[in-house]
Amino acid sequence: MAAPLDFRHLDEGVGHQKRRKRKAEEWEEEQQAAKRVPVPMEEDTGAVAAVAEEKSYTGTLGGRASGRKWRAAVSERTSSLKRNGTAVLKTSWEKKMQLKAQAKSFKERKEVLKETIRSNKQAKRAQVAERKKRKEENELKSLVVQKITNPKTIKKMKASKKQRKLLRTAAGT
Repeated sequence: MAAPLDFRHLDEGVGHQKRRKRKAEEWEEEQQAAKRVPVPMEEDTGAVAAVAEEKSYTGTLGGRASGRKWRAAVSERTSSLKRNGTAVLKTSWEKKMQLKAQAKSFKERKEVLKETIRSNKQAKRAQVAERKKRKEENELKSLVVQKITNPKTIKKMKASKKQRKLLRTAAGT
């Protein structure tokens, strides 16, 4: 089966490129404006300077990267997370055995169904072959034939390609 077509990067015409560029520029300006935060310098000067916002990287994996303010800082690795003194994904032995038994019974049932389907198809194929054979026999029985006993006539018919196709040997003689 062929993969579905991907229309995400389809060029929509000349205006599309211009509009995309303008939107990209506007987005970049918004990002720059969001980074500039007025922070008072020293108390004696009272001047305000535009300083880039600090990243809240905690030192562990993850954290706020590239201005993703919605993303919470990661305090510990996911693999080290535990609940009630046990690992999160552990299941009991009984549960595992129950799931295993269910899977086994499902596979057995699936194999039985496959076998019945296979045997049904085989039976159908045999029926079709038998029907075809019977039809050919009936056609041969109903043919109007003429027995040619003269060898010269047979020789003449063999010379012509069209008439050669019409020649058949008699089954009973």
